[in-house]
Amino acid sequence: MNSPRPNRLGNISVNYVEVMARTLRRLGLDPAPWLARYRVSRRLLTTPGARISIPRFMRMGHAAIQMTGDPALGLDFGHNTRITDLGMAGMAAASAPTLGTALETLVRYERLMSTNSRGQSRIERTGDGGVNAVFYSISPYNRYNCFVVDSILAGWIAFLRELGGPAPSPRYVTIEYP
Repeated sequence: MNSPRPNRLGNISVNYVEVMARTLRRLGLDPAPWLARYRVSRRLLTTPGARISIPRFMRMGHAAIQMTGDPALGLDFGHNTRITDLGMAGMAAASAPTLGTALETLVRYERLMSTNSRGQSRIERTGDGGVNAVFYSISPYNRYNCFVVDSILAGWIAFLRELGGPAPSPRYVTIEYP
């Protein structure tokens, strides 16, 4: 009998799957067949603390991109992320006194929502008192994981906008895509 291989990449909250399903619905698509294909039930989506493997999540994202024909769908995923989708990390960050501290809190507690063997995000302080949020590298990039970077970066901006109106626009974004 074959045992399933252990997942070495990590796992992610099903809240992010719910964000993808919400985005598909907003685009006029029924996410039910897509969810069924990946064995994600309503029960799983509503189970507190439920997670799926990162490889499964990446396959789901790739399939959603194929459904829509939009390679930039990760940006829509990020745009449709709400504070409540970010779990306890989002709730803690929402109580921060400034947007910079909120982003720092969200990044500090990201492991409450996902774990990845390749690393975790970090905050770098700037000389002028600002913060730079740095998402870790998930290279080599391919058609299964580029949407993750897009959705995280867009999600951070959506989070800041939800907290305090217009969030400052990113000064720059460096991505190591090929």
